[in-house]
Amino acid sequence: MTHIRQIDFLLLDDLFEMSGGYVLNFSNRTFADFFAQELNIDIYDAAYAINGESKAKRLKNLLKASSTPTTIKVLKALWDYREALRQHHETVDQVKNSHGRFLELLNRLSGITGEQSTKTVERPAFNTHVVAQLIADLTSLAKLAPQDRGYKFETFLKCQSALNIDPV
Repeated sequence: MTHIRQIDFLLLDDLFEMSGGYVLNFSNRTFADFFAQELNIDIYDAAYAINGESKAKRLKNLLKASSTPTTIKVLKALWDYREALRQHHETVDQVKNSHGRFLELLNRLSGITGEQSTKTVERPAFNTHVVAQLIADLTSLAKLAPQDRGYKFETFLKCQSALNIDPV
């Protein structure tokens, strides 16, 4: 069972627009379809109606009763849907620092401490000096004769292992 605190539900209420028992723009049918197709969960199972029939209460009961991996999977799927809706309608996020706060919640649920999550964030997206060297090496091949260019290009393609570049 996942330990979601009451304060976490305040954030989830804001993120997934759960005031009045609703969840995002879901109707009862689309809510059931989303959970069935995306997560293989029957959200309208009686087990999730312990505290009431609304979509928000069902979701909260599911999150309280589920294992940590299931809870995280549900939250990520809802986040992805939320972001797709927001981008589709070109709306500005109304929740301050929503993405950061959401990631903090996921990290806490996963057992990742703030120090560990910071180390992950600090990894640079691009290793600029390696990229610059690769570009220079590649452009220098254009000056070579065709056969030599082919051999050097093959060597260039193998340089990833020589430069210890992570294949991400």
